[in-house]
Amino acid sequence: MGATFTYYIKEAPKTLRQERREKEKDLFKEKQLIPIPTMDELRLEEAEVKPHLIFTITDEAGNVIRKLSEGISDGIGRLNWDLRFANTRPVSIRDGKYDPTSMGGSFMYVLPGKYFVSISQVVRGEITHLAGPESFHVVPLNNATLPAENREELVAFQKNVNELNRIIGGTESFTEDLLDRVRHIKQAAQRALNTTPELMVMIENVEKQLENILWKFNGQEPRASQEENWPAPPSINDRLGAIVWVHWRSTSGVTQSQRDAFDILKEEFPPMLAEVKTIYETTLPGIEQELETINAPWTPGRIPVWTLD
Repeated sequence: MGATFTYYIKEAPKTLRQERREKEKDLFKEKQLIPIPTMDELRLEEAEVKPHLIFTITDEAGNVIRKLSEGISDGIGRLNWDLRFANTRPVSIRDGKYDPTSMGGSFMYVLPGKYFVSISQVVRGEITHLAGPESFHVVPLNNATLPAENREELVAFQKNVNELNRIIGGTESFTEDLLDRVRHIKQAAQRALNTTPELMVMIENVEKQLENILWKFNGQEPRASQEENWPAPPSINDRLGAIVWVHWRSTSGVTQSQRDAFDILKEEFPPMLAEVKTIYETTLPGIEQELETINAPWTPGRIPVWTLD
């Protein structure tokens, strides 16, 4: 189930390295001197983002619904859209490098209706419009066992879930980064010559605070199955995951249990977010300033202060 876009590229744009090698090949045939590329030229080749295509999907009102991308090659190409919104969970990168064709996962299905697709190409940061907008229709298969009576209401709820998914997932990842940062701070304070007991207590308190926040996100981690855990209220991710998993694979209406779980998350999560913001904006800067005052080793997120004459 999806929409397949077919396109034709007569001649794909070349990378800097491909252009250089073609020039070298021509010079070799003509028995001409082949210049050695400079270090700056080689660095530009290494850092260049490969040319790629961007497919922009919009609805009848002109709202961007989804963006998809893939590499460019000569000839006929096809790209499939699974008729879903983009997933809003935190992104990840492979080998520490930006990949413009990495589209991440998908979320819930879009509303049936009329949509448009446009194609652009990106070559060394320059965007060129190639085709579109071309219209197409998304229609339901009418094969659901319990179809939603109000599809607009369903998609509106799912959009709210997707936004909650974005905020909660981002906050959890940010809290994990903060905890790692605090543990580096703790190690640096331990090594510093002029650390006070009061500073170590303050750092340990922040560490425990962040650990407690992450506990609220995930609860107890089972060794084999959830049945091994002590009875406890569902964690933030348990509640969210129950809603997301059902709606990712279903077009049935929203149940009261799902609405209740969503309302509980709206009540329980904001205080956690506020606690994380306070740690990041108020508590940590004071601790890091103290670390710099006592000339503690560098820690992630802290800019060293120049004190030499």
